[in-house]
Amino acid sequence: MYSLKYKIMKPTDFSKYLTDFLIKYLPHEKGARTNTIYSYKDTFILYLRYMKELGIKAEQITMSMITKDNVISFLDWLETERKCTASTRNLRLAAIRSFVKYVQYRNCLLYTSDAADDMQ
Repeated sequence: MYSLKYKIMKPTDFSKYLTDFLIKYLPHEKGARTNTIYSYKDTFILYLRYMKELGIKAEQITMSMITKDNVISFLDWLETERKCTASTRNLRLAAIRSFVKYVQYRNCLLYTSDAADDMQ
C-alpha cells in the first residue's frame, strides 16, 4: 500500500483577503457586475504570474509584500513584458486600489469590533 503525504498549506492573509474580496465583498456587499469581478480576478491572476517570475509562489504572498514599489513594478511589467496599454495598466491599478481599500475596511471593522469587545 502506498502512503501519500499531503502537505496542508495554511492560507496567508493575502489569500484569505483576496478570496473574500472576489467571492463575498464584490458581488454581495459592493454589488459589482460579473464583468468587473472577472476583470479584477484577471488582475490578480496576472499579479500572481508576475510574483512567480520574481520567484515568489502564490502561497507565499502576504499582504506585507504589496507595497507601493511592488505595485509600480507590477504595472511597469504589464507595459513592458505584456505590452499592455496605459488604459489597461490603469484598469489593473484600479482593481488593486479597490482591493487595498477593502483590506483597510476589513481591518477597520476588526479593530472596531475588538475595541467594542474590550469595552464590555
